[in-house]
Amino acid sequence: MESGNFLTGGGRMAIRIREHDWSSTSLGPVDAWPDALQSTLSIMLNSAFPTYLAWGPDLISFYNDAYRPILGIKPEALGRPFSKVWGEAWDQVGPVAERALRGEPSYLEDYTVTVDRDGSPEDTLWTFAYSPVRDERGSVQGVLCHVYETTTRISTEKRLRAALREIEAQQARFGTLIEHLPFAAGLFGADGRALLANPLCRRFLPRGRAPTLDLDMQSQWTGFDTDERVLGPRDYPFARAMRGEVVQDMSFLHRSEEGRECWMRVSAIPVRERNGSIPLAIIVMQDIDREKRAEAALRESEERFRRFAAHTANVLWLADLQSGQLDYLSPAFAQVWGMPAGHMPDLAGWLASVHPEDRDAAARALERVRGGETLVLEYRVLRASDGAVRRIRDTFFPIPGIDGHIRFVGGIAQDVTTDTALRAYVVAAGDQARHGLAAALQAAGYEVQAFASGQALLTIAGSLLPGCVVLDLEEASGLVTASALK
Repeated sequence: MESGNFLTGGGRMAIRIREHDWSSTSLGPVDAWPDALQSTLSIMLNSAFPTYLAWGPDLISFYNDAYRPILGIKPEALGRPFSKVWGEAWDQVGPVAERALRGEPSYLEDYTVTVDRDGSPEDTLWTFAYSPVRDERGSVQGVLCHVYETTTRISTEKRLRAALREIEAQQARFGTLIEHLPFAAGLFGADGRALLANPLCRRFLPRGRAPTLDLDMQSQWTGFDTDERVLGPRDYPFARAMRGEVVQDMSFLHRSEEGRECWMRVSAIPVRERNGSIPLAIIVMQDIDREKRAEAALRESEERFRRFAAHTANVLWLADLQSGQLDYLSPAFAQVWGMPAGHMPDLAGWLASVHPEDRDAAARALERVRGGETLVLEYRVLRASDGAVRRIRDTFFPIPGIDGHIRFVGGIAQDVTTDTALRAYVVAAGDQARHGLAAALQAAGYEVQAFASGQALLTIAGSLLPGCVVLDLEEASGLVTASALK
């Protein structure tokens, strides 16, 4: 390999390797480095995966741009012995490196390592792959380390992609590893044919070809973008990966030959050669049918609840005990309380609407629910629209969070006001007719409320107590009002 060519395209670390003074190390000038070291560095520097190389008897350190954030505020590691760079973790990673130097590769998942990246030691979890690097004679000269931090418990699919990126540099292990993955996965050539595929992949692609290029299979796959628009085969993951894109989590509806439909999540990763060409792509497929249908069932359930809440005469409510905010009030609230739901933002406002004689009992009920008790309370409220007293039977119940602590309280409030008064609502445009009808009804024992027009009655009809409506049908608007009331 010509001098320095192996550093082409290697990012910032390639520049730093080129500028570093190697004369004081056991490696000597860059021009004198063995081909095995140059080739390994070229692969590592052009990888987007965090990779570390320890070379020679002193285990001299190299790493790529993706690895640099892992070092945190540590002193510069380039050119230093592996054991000095990671001295605080050497008891844990040293034996793994020694096995690699004996020719034994290691793969450790969620491995606990104590590291000091930011000035204080911390226990972290990592997925490691330590591989021996051999020279032209087959002797082990170094250790290639692929690392991925799993401390924050990244998702299973991200761990899978991390494993697949590692496999990009180690295709010899790919065939064995891929057979045991819990997801459908395969390595596909530019012609769309599967070079390697695990049983799950073969189940969904029995012909061994990506749907992008298999016309007979395209009818079994329907892809959707994030706005749920149907995509053409040119925008499928494999086609995009062959154009150099990394495609993540694209939704597909797969139909088997037997007619069974199954929702899938498909990702694709291009595999590049050193010259930038893309001869291969990795495809990952995950069965998310249960998850997708559960989401649809949840949406349908929420819609049923909204329809129920919109038509029930009871007031459904939900409150946050920590903030005191009312998170939900069903439409019946406006009818029972005589005010729009938006005018009652919190529990303090609710307590203020309760009759003064019942307010203490209502406040104690909230505290009992906070302690985990379910109870039924009857109290009176003063309607905002007309000052009328309404009697409410409210069922309070606690709603525990995932941690078991009660943060929310819910309730079902029913208007149980008993009304035995005789009421009549008179609608007549003329003063004489209106007063005459009102007087006659009052003489018969009715409580009368008079309106000069049908529209005036209809405007507040929703908040009126039950009663008889008396219309002057000699007016044209009388029939219109009757129709609207019906």
